[in-house]
Amino acid sequence: MPVRPTVRATALALVGLLSVPLSMAATTVGAAAAPAPCKVVEQGKTGSRSNLQAAIDAAQPGATLIVTGTCSGSYTVDQNLTLKKGATAATIKGSGGRALHVTGGTLTVIGVRLTGSAATDCPAYGGYLCGAVLLNDSKTILDRVTVSGSVVDGGATLSVYGGALFNSAGATMTIKRSTITDNKVITGASQQADAAVANEGTMSILRSRVADNTSTGETAYGGALYTYGHTSSLTIVDSTFTGNVAEATGFAEGGAIENDQGVITIRRSLFSGNRAESPSSAGGALVLYADEKTITDSTFTGNTAERGAGIAVMAAGAVTVTGSTIARNKGVTGGGLFLVDGSSLTLGATIVAGNTATTASPDCSASAVTSAGHNLIGKGDDCTGLANAVDGDKVGSIASPINPRLGTLAANGGPTKTLALLKGSPAINAAGAAPCATAKDQRGVKRPQGGKCDIGAFEKS
Repeated sequence: MPVRPTVRATALALVGLLSVPLSMAATTVGAAAAPAPCKVVEQGKTGSRSNLQAAIDAAQPGATLIVTGTCSGSYTVDQNLTLKKGATAATIKGSGGRALHVTGGTLTVIGVRLTGSAATDCPAYGGYLCGAVLLNDSKTILDRVTVSGSVVDGGATLSVYGGALFNSAGATMTIKRSTITDNKVITGASQQADAAVANEGTMSILRSRVADNTSTGETAYGGALYTYGHTSSLTIVDSTFTGNVAEATGFAEGGAIENDQGVITIRRSLFSGNRAESPSSAGGALVLYADEKTITDSTFTGNTAERGAGIAVMAAGAVTVTGSTIARNKGVTGGGLFLVDGSSLTLGATIVAGNTATTASPDCSASAVTSAGHNLIGKGDDCTGLANAVDGDKVGSIASPINPRLGTLAANGGPTKTLALLKGSPAINAAGAAPCATAKDQRGVKRPQGGKCDIGAFEKS
């Protein structure tokens, strides 16, 4: 069972009447069609099976199994194997437990939808529910996969940890060109709800979308993803985290991601519209605790939480944010950034502006920020360590804020949406001469474009 930090802050549409004859209505309304039956064919061989586990057991090492229809059950993979969608839709659905358990070799899943109904106990975690869809104890690659519709409810007696995907310590999971959406973990009184995806090993999320996942309990840590353990590693590249929610009656952290320990690297990614909701909450998009965190060329916007609606740094660790934009997040204290006393952050060529807070520190609440140069802080009154015109920084105040002149969140090229720099933005050509702090912007556009480098995640042509 993960060890939590010892100190935490306290915390359908109306349908119109249809004027159609009853006989006509009877022909258009009825029970949902039954899913197509499971069919599995080993590539290069003749014949098919309707039992996925039997097909897995009979497959040669390294084989590709072509799956169509809906396979319902709990399946174990212990060798190198590929499960690939056939000509029509393919779903693997956990029936009364997880759908897939990878115990050995490398499992590659291509184009298949994974979903689950309820999880079984993870033996190593003392009653925690985990891996309702996929429990990985070896190596798994998910390519163009949709993981959705998993709802795990621990009730009043069990907490939930990793309700859709669980990557164990020492295991490796790569998620690419995939969608993780609409998964829920729910607990009752005195229980914890810890994210749809849990990582204790090495996880990479590449060019993927993680959206509308929810954790709900007395405490909730990570609406979408929870990563834990000093040996864990999480890499996110060219991906979008949006609409994820951690909500609690007591305390919620990390609307998108809760990180207790481990190395995190985020590049060219978007965090938008994520929420941590409770009487006391932190990190609308991210909560970062110990160990090394590196964020480059990324955008945080429209996220909400009481403290650190964009990013909350909750413990000492090496946190570096470079070439990024943190704007239009909404909190009570530290609308853009929040650092607890004793933590620190290095900020370079980054915009922190246009955030709001109802009580104090709209853009930044931090007692120890180290400047790597060329930052734009809209209202830097409480961002200790940054000073206007020092190290190329532009630092405004509540009395005299700096408007970065950003466009709306839009598809401006590249795999994720961005906030473009509008004409006349003080961030244009304000990050010094080449080489820039990062070689490309969030869209993958080479820096610089205008002779000098721009501040933030967007390099204006």
